[in-house]
Amino acid sequence: MVQIKYGNEIIHVRGKKLDRYDETNKIINNAYLEKYTQTENIPYAKGITRPEYADYTMEFFSTGKTNTIGI
Repeated sequence: MVQIKYGNEIIHVRGKKLDRYDETNKIINNAYLEKYTQTENIPYAKGITRPEYADYTMEFFSTGKTNTIGI
């Protein structure tokens, strides 16, 4: 189990490496290409959506446990 900080929340998650052929990779890649359309970000978006990066894609699942931290 690992934790991800989101704002003032700590979310406990479990990670799962996606199979490189998992359809979720296509969804993630399209989201990157749609989001990072600024001129300076296009090379980054195109690079990270290349097939060889699929081996590094993970999906995170909440365990349902969260903690609020003070500011």
